[in-house]
Amino acid sequence: METQLGRSWSMWMVRGIVALLFGLVALISPFATLASLIMVAAAFMFVDGIFAFFYLFSRRGSPFWWTSFFEALVGVGLGLALFMWPGIGLLTFLYFLAGWAVVSGIFEIATAIRLRKVIEREWALGLAGLSSIVFGVAIVVFPGLGVIATSWMLGAYAIIFGILMVNTGVNIRREQHKDKIGGMGTPKAI
Repeated sequence: METQLGRSWSMWMVRGIVALLFGLVALISPFATLASLIMVAAAFMFVDGIFAFFYLFSRRGSPFWWTSFFEALVGVGLGLALFMWPGIGLLTFLYFLAGWAVVSGIFEIATAIRLRKVIEREWALGLAGLSSIVFGVAIVVFPGLGVIATSWMLGAYAIIFGILMVNTGVNIRREQHKDKIGGMGTPKAI
């Protein structure tokens, strides 16, 4: 598993950077129409799901591959559903978004729990998962929020999530680097 993580640190970084960029767009352009907000969120879910699939393929043979598989499947599936039916109502969109955030957050926390024996500061990934769940629950509890407030909430969530994903990538890279320089001057095979 350590070998697979060493090769995948950049995927965590890319996922985080994509989330950060999405979050900035959502905060800067809060007056986006419902259709464009749905398309942006669908693109984010789809791209995040694709990156989760790439991570899944880098973990072949892992006994916990199914968590990444379901996270990827949910992201790609919900992203495609929103692309195919952009005219759905705001409430339906909000519940799609809440469901995706909660399911994705659960799988991020499960991954963080598994990584606690492999890397230090795995809490960042767990906190990213928790922020996903809190975001999803907030949408369900306050469905009357307007498009602007939803855009701002989505943007803030994506920025927090992105920062925590980048942090996870940096931590994985740091562990890889420590392993390379820590063994009597001989790098470990990664």
